[in-house]
Amino acid sequence: MKFQRLWIVLIPCTVLRFYLGLDSVNFLWFALLYLPFINWTVYWIMFSVRVGLNKLKGEDWIPVPKLRAFYVWYLHVPGSLVLSEIIHRGYVYNFIEG
Repeated sequence: MKFQRLWIVLIPCTVLRFYLGLDSVNFLWFALLYLPFINWTVYWIMFSVRVGLNKLKGEDWIPVPKLRAFYVWYLHVPGSLVLSEIIHRGYVYNFIEG
């Protein structure tokens, strides 16, 4: 089940990487989002936004389990972008340059 979520995000990321071509941005930079300082900052910003939205709404509009589920989806995006870059480089190395 956990890998199914990754595949759902990885396939569009890989299609995007192949669509952009060779002379585009390097997706390996997205690995920086896994650094602890950036990762926890995003996590606490999401919680701060949750608290603010709940106060505006006046009720527990966004529960913590729902926010954590969204955070797990968020974590799949940078990993999928990095993995799609590795797939693209492997394709270019084996089939275009080879």
